[in-house]
Amino acid sequence: MSVRKNSLIDKPTERVVKMSNSNSVVKPKYKAGDVVIALESLTNLLTQGKEYIVGNVAYGCQLLLVETDDGNTNELYAWRFKLKEEENSVATDEVMYRQLSSGYIFNLLFKGETQCVLKRQCDGTEISVHVENLYPPLFRQCTKEDVKAIAKQQKKNEDLGVLANVTDEIRKFLNDNYVICHASVNRDTKGLVEYTIMLGESL
Repeated sequence: MSVRKNSLIDKPTERVVKMSNSNSVVKPKYKAGDVVIALESLTNLLTQGKEYIVGNVAYGCQLLLVETDDGNTNELYAWRFKLKEEENSVATDEVMYRQLSSGYIFNLLFKGETQCVLKRQCDGTEISVHVENLYPPLFRQCTKEDVKAIAKQQKKNEDLGVLANVTDEIRKFLNDNYVICHASVNRDTKGLVEYTIMLGESL
């Protein structure tokens, strides 16, 4: 009977040893609120090159608490990341957060070591938030694509609300012995379906 050596097990072990040895020489000093970039992809957790915000650090900066791609907050080894080269006080409109309780979208205006300032997109209201609260269940970082998807869903909900109101009005007329005399639909306008309904009193 022959025993086959599994190379898939050996490689990660060698990598951990290699990375831990390199980290023993240079240990990055991360802190809560730092923007870090993933050095590699990790199934359902990290995307290589994507930015993440450090929620907390542990074990002498060896573990970082970050919100991962699956929407959960996980502790991951610091060597999986590199510190983004930027001043903490520099604001960027590209960093946005959604307040989970209200659904409002905020732009990051200022980020310090412990506090940050967020600006609500809909009315410009500015609030101060502790950096450790920028994670669920209070906030979640979102991209421009996420904001577009949220806006699209809100518009769809508004349209459905209008349709429900119109349907209620038509039902009231029908309950009051009105009848539908004529109905037509116009799809000539791109992205718009126009219905024309004519009601008349029932004899």
